[in-house]
Amino acid sequence: SKLTKALENAVRLFEPRLSNLKVKLEPFSEVDKVLRFRLEALLKVEPTPEPIAFDTVLQPGNGEFEIKES
Repeated sequence: SKLTKALENAVRLFEPRLSNLKVKLEPFSEVDKVLRFRLEALLKVEPTPEPIAFDTVLQPGNGEFEIKES
């Protein structure tokens, strides 16, 4: 989707230490009116890259967001 591509591009631009980046958007919840997505990537560190993941919740109505390390 356009949103996942935009998120991937923004992360790549501002965090060059990440590779193999994947953004997964969950279906919009009509119940709690939030967008949920997960970022998965490899963090380029020595001696070997470290897999990382972040679950993110965006509340479009008030502009607040929450990021949690998975």
